[in-house]
Amino acid sequence: MQALRVTVDVKDRLAQAWQMLRAALPAAGLVLTGAAHAQADPDFRCGGKLEKEVWAMWDASARNFLREEMVLNRLRKNGDTYALYDIQVYAHNLAEMAARCGSGGRLVELSELIDRALDEMTDLPDAAPRSGKGWICRGGRVCNATNKLLNTEVALNSQQFLAFAMRVAAALAAAPEWPANRQFVERATTTATYHLQRWTAGRDALRLAERLHAQAGDVRDGQSRLFFTDQDLWILDIVAEVAGVLALRPELSAALPNSGLAGGVHDGVTKLLDLLKQRVVLVSVNSQVIGKAVGADIDRGFWRLYRDSRYAGYGGREKPAECAADKPPRVLVPPDKVRTVNTVGWDFSHARRLVHVMGALQRNRNALKRAFEVTETSMPSPELPRQFAAQLAGAVWTGDRDYPLFANYWDGTNGWYRVAYDMGIGTCAEGYAPSMLSDAFATGGFVAWGTHYPIIGELGQRIYRLSQSPDAPAREFIDAYYSQLATKASANNRMLTQLMFWPSVVQWSNRN
Repeated sequence: MQALRVTVDVKDRLAQAWQMLRAALPAAGLVLTGAAHAQADPDFRCGGKLEKEVWAMWDASARNFLREEMVLNRLRKNGDTYALYDIQVYAHNLAEMAARCGSGGRLVELSELIDRALDEMTDLPDAAPRSGKGWICRGGRVCNATNKLLNTEVALNSQQFLAFAMRVAAALAAAPEWPANRQFVERATTTATYHLQRWTAGRDALRLAERLHAQAGDVRDGQSRLFFTDQDLWILDIVAEVAGVLALRPELSAALPNSGLAGGVHDGVTKLLDLLKQRVVLVSVNSQVIGKAVGADIDRGFWRLYRDSRYAGYGGREKPAECAADKPPRVLVPPDKVRTVNTVGWDFSHARRLVHVMGALQRNRNALKRAFEVTETSMPSPELPRQFAAQLAGAVWTGDRDYPLFANYWDGTNGWYRVAYDMGIGTCAEGYAPSMLSDAFATGGFVAWGTHYPIIGELGQRIYRLSQSPDAPAREFIDAYYSQLATKASANNRMLTQLMFWPSVVQWSNRN
């Protein structure tokens, strides 16, 4: 997310200043209250003040930015397919709010943005004899000859964007205006089905046979070969949404490419679902707020030696590495001096994918079983979304209602993340200190899980109020941990962060 990249060192210094101020707050009588009453606030209902502000921002600047900067400039002009990745990050929560609040006209506006991006597909070099089209990365900051991404399909970008496209398509397929939106829904569904066939059918392109038999102890170095990844999740998301569309509108099946929906995809989908079930580890959560519950961790222990997670066991405020322009990073704390955290799996920021994928699997559970001939035993438990929410509320959240912060790792470990990280574009990142991934809670859509545990919704509303408050303690806190919501952030970055955050705070369930 290039537009929102923040210098870690600056955020860390702000966080240190905040911790000093935070320690003095109780004595000074400055602790803000009111989070417990957040659910009753009509501002956060569909049709309320916040939803209106979201669409006002969309009309004034966000829609034009996504169309002009993301699609026309980055994707069309520069051939930068990472624009597809960013569009999903910026707009998926908006699509969820539009669907939740029944805003059919706004979903059409999102479909027009998606259509423009679909227009930028070109012939795939490996597609013969099927004459398929996709997105090839031909420029931008990330794709270059050094990392060998130039002139290739970056599958993650395509998958992440198509998951967003299919969420909009599924919502429009369910809208009462059908068949007015049939052309878009059919286009998105046939495109997604073609790519599902490419990614899952035939030879074991996803290396499922190897990964299905792996245990965390099989990882003995920093390689990611055995991981359950975000690409796996996005494929399952697309599968579920395609199945849901065709359950609603079976007449679209006739337009599907090759041998129809199954098209050899059944085996890959079933194994991916089996892999998801295998990599979910249920853990006991005991929280003063939600009580005793069953939490869900993912890929627990598989990432313990990975370079991004290697400093999970270091919780110091002093940065373990330094970056300087045009120089290799200077390591101040050697990784072999940091204890290995054997439970580490996904980091908090990457775990945001769980929100949308769990929603897609839950909404389309029966449709997925019918369309892909998936048995009930291969499906994840219907309790899994709530179990992930329990993990968030009981392990990842650090417990402060007034100033909500979160651990950097999904297992609840709160050490450093991505120390001395080489971004592959000639720049270095020093790393994320403890709780410095907290902004993923706001921008990742997690607030919508308040339907499982109300405290999650209350924390989102609390962060929203803090970001709007003129009081010094609130400003210091937002500057330190949610800096792109602060008034000091650039107008563009603040707008995009609000576009990601605000929609998830709007809940239809608050209407009554």
